[in-house]
Amino acid sequence: MEMAELLKVDLGSTDIVHPGFDRYLDLVANPNIPAGKMVVANLTKPWPFADSSVQLFRAHDIIEHLPDKIFTLNEMWRCLGPGGKADIFVPTVDGVGAICDPQHISLWCRHSFDYFSHGVIEHNRFAKHYGIKAKFRVLSEEKKRYSKNYKSGAETVVHLAILLEAVKP
Repeated sequence: MEMAELLKVDLGSTDIVHPGFDRYLDLVANPNIPAGKMVVANLTKPWPFADSSVQLFRAHDIIEHLPDKIFTLNEMWRCLGPGGKADIFVPTVDGVGAICDPQHISLWCRHSFDYFSHGVIEHNRFAKHYGIKAKFRVLSEEKKRYSKNYKSGAETVVHLAILLEAVKP
């Protein structure tokens, strides 16, 4: 399949519709998304996309809601075609954003992605033992900081914007 024929998928799109995607996936349907584009699925189960059928996953503010990092990134990698991209935006433990939302059940930091990054020592050393099949290359990364001021003092939320590329034969 040519990359242009593969899907562009927005994960966790219940509250906001971002234009330009072929499919939108969440636990509940968004009434603002046409039925043919809305996929209702649970991302803690095998994802409803064929192997290598996706060219882009947009995963903004979603992976921290999923309990198993290895399952999540293995499924993302399985579904992406060779050279497919994962555009991830996740709150990190560098700020309070990772722990403040009562729905956040997995904690992430920049170093978390090293276990899934092809050629990085953590991946080389632990991937086989941990059951990590995913192999990504980091294309770009940036931390974004947001201050929240309260009467009791300021708190900072830190997100990591990271773009991964699937490394596949």
